[in-house]
Amino acid sequence: MKRKRISWLAATGIVSVLAGCGSSSPTPVSTGTAASSAQSAADSAALARYIERGDQVCSVSNAAIASVNARGAQLQRRHRGTPDEAALLVPVLREGLHVYRRYLWRFARIPPPPQEAAPVSAILAGLGKVGNDLERLAGALARGEVAQAKAITSQREVDHARVSAQELELGFKVCGQPAAQFSASG
Repeated sequence: MKRKRISWLAATGIVSVLAGCGSSSPTPVSTGTAASSAQSAADSAALARYIERGDQVCSVSNAAIASVNARGAQLQRRHRGTPDEAALLVPVLREGLHVYRRYLWRFARIPPPPQEAAPVSAILAGLGKVGNDLERLAGALARGEVAQAKAITSQREVDHARVSAQELELGFKVCGQPAAQFSASG
């Protein structure tokens, strides 16, 4: 029987959930009346403060997630990644998921500017979906369902790309794109 190898990154994808560099283009300010300019400036300042706070949470999260991923990569190097051994990744994946959800909770507690409530709500929903994908992935790996784990990983990548684009569009600079990833593929 041919032994199938499972990539740690393909199996988890935790690193890219809240990490990376984003767009630095500011939200344009309207050129209307003095009152609307003042309001636009206040809206822009509120958004800038929100993005700064969110990026701070993402920065701390990235460091915590990197530590979990390093252990996962080390575990993968020691094992060949067969379906039976894939279950060895589950505790590390669950730890990463716990870290992810903890920082997602912190991120969600930052009050967004009122004018950005809808896009922020969509981002939070997308991040929650990525967390659910990771939860399902842990279950599939625990059961040794390699094909299911690969399908869930593909869905997680789509969900992550969607939410990353939303984060970058809003103007985040740390949240949004994956950090530099190690290549531990099989």
